[in-house]
Amino acid sequence: MRKSEQDYRVALLDAEKKASKIVDDAGIDSAWRAFKKPMEGWLKEQFMNGRETLKEKSPPFQVMQLKNAPYNDFDYTRPPCNDHSEMYLWRGKPLFYVYHPYDGVDEKELAEFCEQHGFGYEISSRSWHFVGKTVRVMIFDPERRAEYEEAAGKSARHY
Repeated sequence: MRKSEQDYRVALLDAEKKASKIVDDAGIDSAWRAFKKPMEGWLKEQFMNGRETLKEKSPPFQVMQLKNAPYNDFDYTRPPCNDHSEMYLWRGKPLFYVYHPYDGVDEKELAEFCEQHGFGYEISSRSWHFVGKTVRVMIFDPERRAEYEEAAGKSARHY
């Protein structure tokens, strides 16, 4: 059953009151934590929408695997501000290396890193790790991404 606009307004006002109480009682960090949990799932779901052919890889993984390098315990190549990383596979091979640094990322450093290794990148405010405190950085091999987008069609080119 679809809720009416009035129902949503009432629910929003109730949520605002509860959030204000959390801030008053436990501080802003606790309010962020309460807010982030439902948002994390939704944001990741939006990221995956249209990308159903992708599979999240379990750790361990490294950014250089995007260039078909094998996993190496002694490879310390990391993008700038690397934190909370994930790897997404397409057709069994790495396609996207996604990470979520706090307080943003130095785009100049990121661009230099990507140019040095032949990667492309995107930065988005739509991070699902600690919503509002992190950004989402997606690194990829441009040729492989183009191949994926061609195969997946327009649905892969969003969010």
